[in-house]
Amino acid sequence: LFPLTRSGYVEGIMIDDHVGCQFGPSSREWQQEGAGRDRDCFASVDVAYLRVGLEINEKTKLRRQLVCTTWGSEFEGDIGWVCLPSGKLATLMVLMGLVAATGVCTEDILGTLNGIWAYALTYRRAIFSIMFHIYRCYSPDGKRDSLFRLGIWSRNELMLLAMLGPFCLSDMRADYDPR
Repeated sequence: LFPLTRSGYVEGIMIDDHVGCQFGPSSREWQQEGAGRDRDCFASVDVAYLRVGLEINEKTKLRRQLVCTTWGSEFEGDIGWVCLPSGKLATLMVLMGLVAATGVCTEDILGTLNGIWAYALTYRRAIFSIMFHIYRCYSPDGKRDSLFRLGIWSRNELMLLAMLGPFCLSDMRADYDPR
């Protein structure tokens, strides 16, 4: 996903939320008491918020969570996986299965589904190679909102994507290939 810093800490802003991820051992003791750049950073943020009169939202003030959803991703820190949030992925898989089974779609719907899949597949880029015919589908009458019949190869690709959805994840603990 992204190269880690020496401290194992990555942070950013998502809309109006300050998000920081501290990568470290998955032991419960470290999760509760271990030192890390995240604790120093958020202690400074709390002081700065109070100094300028901003409110700290206690509901979103989560620290040392092994499982969380942020930045449009679901992190499973105990196992080390990151993926599209499971509810969204399951819905996407069902929708793709329905479109593949019926074999009828509009360009607008197909474009939207392809775009969402493009994001989901960033977690497992090799699966992108499945999407060949589906990117070449278009309405014979040229209208983006009219129904048209999908070809058999496009339907096969859609069904295969629906079945491979659970494999669209990345292992944050995998070593980089030295080559």
